Amino acid sequence: MTRIPGFLLFMVLLPLPVVAGEEPVELGVLVSGEVAEVVVKPGQRVAAGDLLVKMDERLFKARVDEARTRLAAAQAVLEQAGRELERAQELYERALLSDYELKEAEVSHLKARAERTAAAGRLLEAQIELERCRLLAPFNGRVARVIAWKGLQVQNSQRIQPLVELVREAGP
Repeated sequence: MTRIPGFLLFMVLLPLPVVAGEEPVELGVLVSGEVAEVVVKPGQRVAAGDLLVKMDERLFKARVDEARTRLAAAQAVLEQAGRELERAQELYERALLSDYELKEAEVSHLKARAERTAAAGRLLEAQIELERCRLLAPFNGRVARVIAWKGLQVQNSQRIQPLVELVREAGP
């Protein structure tokens, strides 16, 4: 029994029988944040791909939305730079624009293309981080222990914090 001012906390850890040679595998998410939902209980059988723990996704969804918006803006800038480059090439062919001004338009177009590529990369990163908010069973097994609870703050800056222990089960 652990005493916390104003609370009594009882912890009972009942080990589940483990077949010889089976080692529980500690599983965790690759993001830091708050646990929103623990879907499994000790002893529960799970299939590969089943949801075990879900982190609070709100911040990660906001980052995806922001990255989408930035990508759309970068795309608009690229399209404008493309039109300006076409116009500069036409004026250059008619000898109404200097070499320097044409090169400026080409550089602006290249910069806009680079920014659009970078924005697409940031969107992909944000989408991957959002996907990492869900801890899925990597194989068929049985939940040996649940270490997470709703509201748990997970910090994964140095080491992945285990949330569930899973024991692999032989085929169906």
